[in-house]
Amino acid sequence: MPNITPFVPKEPLVKQPKKTRYSYSRLDKYTECGYRYKLVYEDKNYISEAGVAAAVGTLIHYIEESIANKIIAGEEIDYDALRKEMYEIDIPEKEPEYDADGNKKKGSEGGIYGVNRLQKMFQEEFFELDNNGTSYFTKCEEYRERGIYRLENYMKAHPELSIVAVEKEFTVEYKGNIIHGYIDRILFDSSTREYIIEDIKTKGKPFPEDKLKTPLQFVVYSLAVAKLYGLYGYPTRFNYDLPFCDMRQAAGTPGVMNRGFKKMDSIFAGIKAKDFVPHPSPLCHWCEFSPTNPNQPPKGKGLCPYYSLWSPGGSHKAWECDHKWEGNEAHEAIMEQFRVECGEPATPAQVVHDFDFSDEAEPPAEEKPKPAKKPKQPIGGRDPFGGLDF
Repeated sequence: MPNITPFVPKEPLVKQPKKTRYSYSRLDKYTECGYRYKLVYEDKNYISEAGVAAAVGTLIHYIEESIANKIIAGEEIDYDALRKEMYEIDIPEKEPEYDADGNKKKGSEGGIYGVNRLQKMFQEEFFELDNNGTSYFTKCEEYRERGIYRLENYMKAHPELSIVAVEKEFTVEYKGNIIHGYIDRILFDSSTREYIIEDIKTKGKPFPEDKLKTPLQFVVYSLAVAKLYGLYGYPTRFNYDLPFCDMRQAAGTPGVMNRGFKKMDSIFAGIKAKDFVPHPSPLCHWCEFSPTNPNQPPKGKGLCPYYSLWSPGGSHKAWECDHKWEGNEAHEAIMEQFRVECGEPATPAQVVHDFDFSDEAEPPAEEKPKPAKKPKQPIGGRDPFGGLDF
């Protein structure tokens, strides 16, 4: 008999939903303020942050990356050319492009502007003195003269260290959640066989101690480095490189990864549960959705009534806010009141397009009387209910 293979029908392919791709900055937004997270990533209010802090940070990151790439390649660093570029570079800003998850696409992060351009773009903020009596202008001047040599001098003072990568792209999965981003700098210590993760911050002062215990950014980066280089454990040597403070600040304390994982679990659980409670704080002063932001973009106005009234040098405390959060059930009423305060109509005007009042209405068609229906005949010519009374 011929060998007949029985027909087995194929199971239909079920298309799995695409997983959301998170960035560290996205997770950080949730920890800072759940309502801001909602406005950006749930409501799709993507607004480019073009403040002086971000612009200066982009410039210094560019110079530091250029120096690191020269060190990796073993090439001589032309500091005169870099100093000139630091003041004269002018790469026009591109219109930011975002993917479906609200992350900026590579190449659309914004322009890179030198000090000469920044002075014109931020005529007041660039020269405004901070609590330490310095401005972004003086910080850039000091960096040009002395800070620009920091990385090369540090590497020469620590011959056991080598630069493995800068602006290293990664994609890593954590409990079904995809995280994507870039690591500023990865070093390798040949004496201990350890990787060191560094992040460049253009802050004017070091981080407070409570911010160093469990830095979520480094927890995410450690996950990525372990995957990138096939490590059995997670690197836990983290440094904030602070060019404007002329120092490196070690971050992370024993148990940092376990605490970090619990923190990430809490964040993802909150996002999944759509727990988007606002958290008014001094950060509102720089938020794109806060009226207290002196550079608030037009697209961000009228969207957040829960902003803190605090401002630098002002009399309001950080917890004082315009409207207090009273739960989801009261949110719409608060938003309605806030729209009125912003000069918007309380209820959007409804425009009727179904009628054209310029034409005279036609009289309704005269209805013809319908003929009366004939009564149905009993089945078989007899009363189907047998003469029973109901």
